Amino acid sequence: MLGTRDSTRLTCVLLVAAAFALLRDAITLAPAVLSAQLDDAREGAAAVVLLAACLGAWLGTRPAADLPLRLKLLTFSLVEASVVCDNYLRHTRTGDRANLVFPKVHWHGPFVASVLVGVVARPRQRHT
Repeated sequence: MLGTRDSTRLTCVLLVAAAFALLRDAITLAPAVLSAQLDDAREGAAAVVLLAACLGAWLGTRPAADLPLRLKLLTFSLVEASVVCDNYLRHTRTGDRANLVFPKVHWHGPFVASVLVGVVARPRQRHT
C-alpha cells in the first residue's frame, strides 16, 4: 500500500504525464480534431476552470513532508511549460487565436493562482 508521500509523488507524475499527453495530441492530431477539442472545451469552460483550480490547490497545499517546495515548483513548471507549448502548437496548426486566449483565462489563471495561494497560505512548520 502506498503512503501519502508516495501517492502524492505518483499523482505529480500523472499530472505531468497528462500535460505531456496534451502536447503529444497537439503534435499528432489533425487540425480539424484540434478545433473540435477547443469547441468541446468551450462548452465545458466552467469544468476546465474547476479542474485547473482544484489541481492547483491540491499541488499548492501538499505538506512539505510529502512534497517539498522544490518538487512542487518542478511539477508546476513542467505542467505549465507543456500546456503553454500545447497552446502555441494548437494555435499554429489551426490558425485559431482562441487556442491562445481560452487557456490563459480558463487554465493558466486558475491553476497559477491556486498553486500560489496554496503555497503562500499554507502554515509553515517550524522545526525546533
